[in-house]
Amino acid sequence: MKKRILGVLLLMIVSGCTQKEKKVIEQITCKGTLQDTSITTTLKAENNQIQEQSILLQSDYAAYGYSDKQMAACIKERQKEYSKIKGLQYEAFVSGKKFMQKLHFDLRNVNAQELKDMDFLTAANTSDFVLDKAVAVYESQGLVCTTD
Repeated sequence: MKKRILGVLLLMIVSGCTQKEKKVIEQITCKGTLQDTSITTTLKAENNQIQEQSILLQSDYAAYGYSDKQMAACIKERQKEYSKIKGLQYEAFVSGKKFMQKLHFDLRNVNAQELKDMDFLTAANTSDFVLDKAVAVYESQGLVCTTD
């Protein structure tokens, strides 16, 4: 009897039945232009669940009729507003007439309700951070997504 049990256990180990599920780690970058804003976003996911997302937005603020002073005020306001969100890092700066914003979300530590309140999310549910869904949304908006 013991030999049968050992045989079954050995068979399970050899066939992989007792092995932990392997982590599948992916990194996808999506690039494109929406309206007059160049967008590059990188999504890092584990088992299709987004763990981190970085977004770089670049736009010509002069095309929107903003002055340097208005852009400085805008940056200051956004930095103050975004600093309150757990799991979000925000940088913004002006280079020439280009307005650049860098956002980095650590979705393992983010407060989803805060993101929803600021219209970053449609629902305050971290189950929305699914890689396949995010890529489909970005591609539907005309961005091109590639696996890194």
